[in-house]
Amino acid sequence: MFESKERRKQRKEIQAWIRIAREEGPSFMEGAEPRGDLTPYEDRVVVDVGCGPRPYVERLPTRLAFMVDCCMLGYLQEGLLNESSIARVCCVDAMAERLPFRSGSVDVILAINMLDHTLDPPRVVDEFDRVLRPAGTLHLHVDIGGKPNACEPVVFTEAALDELLSRFRPTWRATGEPSNPSRHHRVMIALAKEGARGDEEEVDARDYLDVLVSPDTGGRLERRGERLVTEGGRPEYEIVGGVFVLRPRRGT
Repeated sequence: MFESKERRKQRKEIQAWIRIAREEGPSFMEGAEPRGDLTPYEDRVVVDVGCGPRPYVERLPTRLAFMVDCCMLGYLQEGLLNESSIARVCCVDAMAERLPFRSGSVDVILAINMLDHTLDPPRVVDEFDRVLRPAGTLHLHVDIGGKPNACEPVVFTEAALDELLSRFRPTWRATGEPSNPSRHHRVMIALAKEGARGDEEEVDARDYLDVLVSPDTGGRLERRGERLVTEGGRPEYEIVGGVFVLRPRRGT
């Protein structure tokens, strides 16, 4: 049976997380504690894209928080997803290349060690730009150099990364040890979307469905039991074990 490159990559990602969970045991579910000044996240809509299964964004002082990963349903099925994550944030199985969020509705995007895991980084960055509010913040960690592999098919140079992100205004930058030892180093960047809050219609998001939309039509979603239904009734999307499955039905 034919397996697409994306599906094969997702399967490898889940297998890698299973190995990590086995090696770390119960501490795996503890995730990482946020450090530093957390006031930029207060009363904000924060989306952690390519987050993996471990908790992090749920510990920030947000108004609304989302964990988004193309493997989220797999994490749930393999018992890798922390129950507290499902209870405290909106866990979404979705593609970074087709983020199911209203344009200009997100204050902060976290993209930690995920951009080189995607097959189409320019399209992902386009989506970051679309869903961020003017003056919104993008936090990126990206490994540099090395060779492509099953989970990290893209190799970045710093120059290529800077060109890809040139539409944003950098506000902070540092380097550190790579997440994958086979890569050369890691670049950590904070960037701002140009513009000022109020330059477009404000989205007064107080509920997850104030922000989420159909990845196919961009239309608003309504919850009916364990399904999410678009305006007009089609297409429908499932909610599985608390995970919102918002994958496009009409290709990627």
